[in-house]
Amino acid sequence: MKKPRNAIARLAASLPTAIAYCAVTRALRHQHRFNQLPSGLVVLKLPPDASVSHYQAAAKAYINVPQTSRRRIDPFVVLIGSKKDDGWPKDIADWLGHALKVVVLCNGDNIVPFAVALAADAVVDVEPATSRDVISAWRMGSRGPISSEDAELLLKIPFPILDAAARNGRSAAEIVSRVTEAGEGLAEGKEGTLKATSGPLLDDLVGMGEAEEWGRELARDLADWKQGRISWSDVDRGILLSGPPGCGKTMFAKALANTCGVELISGSLARWQAAGYLNALLKSMREAFATAKEKAPSILFIDEIDAFGDRAKFNGHNEQYCTEVVAGLLECLDGVDSREGVIVVGAANHPDRLDAAITRSGRLDRHVRVSLPDRKARAEILHRLFGDQIDRPDLESIAARLPNRSGADLERLAREGIRRARRQSRSPTIADLEASLPERIAMPREYRWRIAVHEAGHAVVGLQTGYGTIRQVRIPEWFEADVEAQVDGAVEFEIVRTECRTLTRIEHEATTLMAGAAAERMMFGHHSAGIGGKAGSDLHRATALATAAYRSWGLGDRLTFMEETTASTAGLAFDPSAHRWVSELLASCFERACRLVLERRSAIESLSEKLLLEGTVSGEDVSAVLLAADADVDRRNSRRGAKRSARAAV
Repeated sequence: MKKPRNAIARLAASLPTAIAYCAVTRALRHQHRFNQLPSGLVVLKLPPDASVSHYQAAAKAYINVPQTSRRRIDPFVVLIGSKKDDGWPKDIADWLGHALKVVVLCNGDNIVPFAVALAADAVVDVEPATSRDVISAWRMGSRGPISSEDAELLLKIPFPILDAAARNGRSAAEIVSRVTEAGEGLAEGKEGTLKATSGPLLDDLVGMGEAEEWGRELARDLADWKQGRISWSDVDRGILLSGPPGCGKTMFAKALANTCGVELISGSLARWQAAGYLNALLKSMREAFATAKEKAPSILFIDEIDAFGDRAKFNGHNEQYCTEVVAGLLECLDGVDSREGVIVVGAANHPDRLDAAITRSGRLDRHVRVSLPDRKARAEILHRLFGDQIDRPDLESIAARLPNRSGADLERLAREGIRRARRQSRSPTIADLEASLPERIAMPREYRWRIAVHEAGHAVVGLQTGYGTIRQVRIPEWFEADVEAQVDGAVEFEIVRTECRTLTRIEHEATTLMAGAAAERMMFGHHSAGIGGKAGSDLHRATALATAAYRSWGLGDRLTFMEETTASTAGLAFDPSAHRWVSELLASCFERACRLVLERRSAIESLSEKLLLEGTVSGEDVSAVLLAADADVDRRNSRRGAKRSARAAV
């Protein structure tokens, strides 16, 4: 029987474990007795330098697959030490009494006792993982495309390091690049230390905004601290950077260290956890802080710091373990031993999952959100990658074709274009970069017209309810062949909070969010599924807003605080009264949006036509279109009034 999808997801979350699983599956593919019967014993002799912890997890996953028996098959994996008699039982019943299925893992040169060999269904040599195992494991996690060349490169990375680097959302090429840049010390499994003698400076970064300014101030403060002009208490201790993968958080840490002229020590929970169990994890983490203190002034970069989690949300049998891990980090951040001279930079994709104590004053008390680069920033990144080899106007046109792409995505495209030119022993041209771009599929006119109507509905109703002023409205012309979830269109509002967030204000916001679907219904008789279906959609944002109003902000019919985040809607499933209140509020807002779009149909049609023609309309042009449409309606109404008056006179 096949492994359940949720089990595959858990297994594929760790790329090295998934690779080990593929190797174990290959080794046991001919062991029909062990695979088909409800009980059995096999001995797996691991390849040299195998990461035992990953093979242990892989073996547990393998023998936990439902078999022919209706009874649950509890996995029992035994690890045998390198010494001849280390771990082997005197009585084989000591193993067989634990579970129905037993897998014994040992080194390839370990001698299997005679009694164990007799009892075992098989003694199997596990061949080293291959690039095909890497490709299979990569696909198990739905990580996107991977080439045979990238698979070979990933295979050369030690499993503990690969576990730390292979976070979801990173391409194979990015993983290899990150490990390579970390230096030989990281490749050998040692604590990563990067010399601040080369690489980017803060001035070389694009679109980092507040983080860049904070970094420059820190560089001045560190210089003053080293000269004795200020005390350590006057220096910021750390910063939390949050944002989507590839937006430049790791690059910022490198540039910060280079600008400050100090060394960068890198670490992560995954890397420290690769050292072993809890005591080994805590020891590895403390060693990283000790290394940073020895090299002070220095910067300690903790990647994916949100993996530590929030103690308030821990539950189950791992609660104590996870709590002790977070407590260990807090102790390192400001425990009994001072970390004078050490700046901590944490990077997170999901800052809302982080324990609040980590970001309190004196720890990572500055939080800066880093967004994906806009069109101007994308053009600047490409210009810095290509220099003057390609004209700026050409790069700007390429940047316009790559919305929602990260700096890492742009670097990958640039590398491909430069490689193409290098193969032909010439300088790169705009044609090389265009050849590296993903395939574009022209969007049908009917599809674009629906999107234009949807976005025009948001824009017109947003202005009418006072939701905000408009920077621009845009709709795409193409589908990107390599992007699964694409943003079909957007209205960029500039929102200035000049009033309290009352229930009336919430209703204005929700009405604006529902206006796209209302405009579709007005024009086509029904709305599409584009209103929802994913996090960040109109329906998700409106539901989350209404949920927060009811359960957290006390704006419903009860005054109780239930949850802190406005992004969570999961609690509605267990709270019928909240579900009913939110549903009624959104239904009311949708009805109001339908009335408003009907009143401004002429304006919505005019703006939709301009969007269909131009693709992007500025805020000023939106206002001009709406004024012209309203003036036209007024003229038509005036003529109708004059005709009615004339008929009445006759």
